[in-house]
Amino acid sequence: MSKFCYAVSFHSLDINRMVRCTVDSSSFQINRMSTNTYSAEEIVKILETRNAFDEDLYHEAVKIYTDIIDTWDARRSHESKSKLYTNRARVFTELNKNDEAIRDCHCATNLDPSNASAFILAAECYITQNKLKRAVRQLEEAAKQNTSLLDIKILMKRAGNALYKAGELQGAYDTYTKALNIPLESVDTDSELYGNRATVLFYLKRYTEALEDCDKAIEINPRYCKIYLKKADIYAEMKVFDEAIVNFNLAITTNPNNPGKNIFTGVSLQSSLFSVSTFLFLIITRCSSQST
Repeated sequence: MSKFCYAVSFHSLDINRMVRCTVDSSSFQINRMSTNTYSAEEIVKILETRNAFDEDLYHEAVKIYTDIIDTWDARRSHESKSKLYTNRARVFTELNKNDEAIRDCHCATNLDPSNASAFILAAECYITQNKLKRAVRQLEEAAKQNTSLLDIKILMKRAGNALYKAGELQGAYDTYTKALNIPLESVDTDSELYGNRATVLFYLKRYTEALEDCDKAIEINPRYCKIYLKKADIYAEMKVFDEAIVNFNLAITTNPNNPGKNIFTGVSLQSSLFSVSTFLFLIITRCSSQST
């Protein structure tokens, strides 16, 4: 059975260590060469050379992080201990232990309220648990740190999408709005956020506002062809049929790089059927009006 030996020196979280790791194909062993306890980060760095992440590794990582946390010298910085809690929380997520991960994230942010990574990780766990309002609160706290803003905005969009699918239209609207208020511009994310909020406004029967959001999405990304389908649906609902037909055609002609490509790719079946039925209705209505 082949074995690989690594001698690695690290400086992490104010702790200097020398680690010798003996690894074979079925198990691993950490031979401690000093009195210090080693972080799971160090083990992962060593073992990733063989690309062997298994459940045993993560359980070992939890034990090691716990050893460090439990014996932490109170004179050391709170920021470093906060990172330890955040790192252990990440390991818990790999073990699908979201409750434990969330608890560690809260410990981390209590120690260091500027730890945006812990707020973001807690939000991811809450989204996984479908506790969407809690997720949004964590993301709002993370955004105050003015870091990782694109990640926060994308997670806000995920939370808004989940609220929309759950039928919580006002909650989805509020969440999309919070995401749009994050001071970071992203063409794809922002145009999708305006498009998604337009859909919510459509179902809230706030048609004028929905059209305004569609126009904002187009202003940011004129090649966002599916937004024209939304406009067509909105205009049809408002019985402004000429504008509906114009926008349905625009959805086809602005399809990026390939006007013949199916514009309904990536659109939900319900939305596709609604847009097609809208278009057929428009054609029939237009023909009827021209024949009279």
